[in-house]
Amino acid sequence: MSASTVSNSTVSKTRKSSGSTGDPQISDRVRLGRMINVGSLGLLLLFFCNGILPLLPPRPLDPLWQLHFTDTLASNALFALMALVGLHMAAWFDPSDRPLQVRCRSFRGWARYAAIGFLLLLPVQAYGALSAYTTGTIQGQAATPVDRIKELRRAVDSSGSLDDLQANLKALKAPALTEAAKSQPFAVLTLSLKDQLDQSEALAQEHPMPILRDQAWKLIQSTLRVCLLSVGFGTAFAAASMGRSNRRSLRKNFRSIRDNMLGGLFKGQGNSTRRRIRIDSSRFPQEI
Repeated sequence: MSASTVSNSTVSKTRKSSGSTGDPQISDRVRLGRMINVGSLGLLLLFFCNGILPLLPPRPLDPLWQLHFTDTLASNALFALMALVGLHMAAWFDPSDRPLQVRCRSFRGWARYAAIGFLLLLPVQAYGALSAYTTGTIQGQAATPVDRIKELRRAVDSSGSLDDLQANLKALKAPALTEAAKSQPFAVLTLSLKDQLDQSEALAQEHPMPILRDQAWKLIQSTLRVCLLSVGFGTAFAAASMGRSNRRSLRKNFRSIRDNMLGGLFKGQGNSTRRRIRIDSSRFPQEI
């Protein structure tokens, strides 16, 4: 008994002495993990400034905003992915930091929803590109006839006399009024001009000006770019959502992500089929 107690005391003393001195490699490793953690938080701040703030205020029904939304997220998603990878590295370098481990696990769970979000960018980009092509709107440039008609209508509404109307039309480089139009009363002239503008606007909206060939090619290029980036980042975030202790393959992880996207529809069907199998297997021996 005395020999065992002496050996235990010596082991405890050696552990205390080794813990008091400390391993320089471990301390450098912990210091590196803390530096990577701070860098990851900085990358998240960059993603918030470059990928979230430019999208405010949201206009989900505007095709231009939809294209801007998908392009901004796809262009700045690398910051969020690098921050997630850096957080994993920091947790690996400093396993003794419990808050860091908890933060890493929580971000790993959010990575699954990020993968779902990037996969949902595909239909948003397709709908926005199709709407931009059909309405003649691309890269912030609206159809010229409609905007021109709106400018002329504002010029007519802001005019208080014939001289003001002529000055406003001249500033917009519009055709000058004819002598027959000038001879009409000002109220009758403004009403006739507004009726003509309304008719022209209706025709322009029914038959929008088609997008030029180079603009259509730019729209196709941006759509392909956003779709490829969305698939790539979706795969990367799905892989990042798997921990070191997780033995599931990436295919199974995508299957779980698919179940979450569809609201557990496939999961419920799987449970029902398994339940039917159990019932049939329980009845099978009785029939024999």
